[in-house]
Amino acid sequence: MDTKEKLWNLFFANLDNEHFPQALEALKQLSGIEPHNPQIYLRLGDLYQKTHESDKAVSSYFEAAAILEEEGFCNKALALHKMILRIEPGNEPARDKINKAVDEIKSLSGGPAGPLRCEASKAGKHSAPGQPAPPHSEISLFESLSKSEMDELNSKAEKLIFSENSTIVNEGDTGNSLYIVKKGILMVVTHIMGETVELGKLSEGDIFGEIAFLTGRPRTASITAATNAEVMEIKEHVLKELISKHPKINNMLRGFYESRVQETIHKIKGHLTA
Repeated sequence: MDTKEKLWNLFFANLDNEHFPQALEALKQLSGIEPHNPQIYLRLGDLYQKTHESDKAVSSYFEAAAILEEEGFCNKALALHKMILRIEPGNEPARDKINKAVDEIKSLSGGPAGPLRCEASKAGKHSAPGQPAPPHSEISLFESLSKSEMDELNSKAEKLIFSENSTIVNEGDTGNSLYIVKKGILMVVTHIMGETVELGKLSEGDIFGEIAFLTGRPRTASITAATNAEVMEIKEHVLKELISKHPKINNMLRGFYESRVQETIHKIKGHLTA
């Protein structure tokens, strides 16, 4: 196990036990190893919120947002600027970023607003230009399970049926369930000052909800059914039982969270370039 993996494991262990100073120290060491990993600064911001250090939380979120913008992931950066405004409603730099995004939305000619684009044309490090980012895949997450174990998981999961235009998850909702799209197309959107911004779509096999499960943070976007859809909900106690038997699944969930090319709890269909 390399130093980075040890530090991440140390961070999650201390976070689970609410040993926040030790978790913070692990993150600070990680930032020295990976100074351009936005997820480290995002986690720092979350921790500083837990310790009621709002100024440090805002600074960490700005750092994460700046890295994401540089890499071309402006939707993720925008979500962080919205988070900053929830902490400091009068924060002018964050408000300026959001106003700029709204201006871009209004400048689009016809149709619903699509994914935001950064000024700099940056290709993601793990996707070829024009190609979709790697999905949060049911196959990759549960690849270590046998058929009988998958059958057991399916028997414990709850099947949810949604008609077209139904809401599955609301932005700001709390909850720790993991979801798998079994049929249909789902739309992922966020709302900024009265404007609706489309973040992407989810389809058969895609997973969402892993960030809320790992962090306990409210949902950062709304998910609706673009078509009639079937979704499997894996509740927290079922997922924890599964992880206790198959720790690799938790590592995969963390990998989804840490990935620089994944939309924060959503799949982006298409690459964000200028």
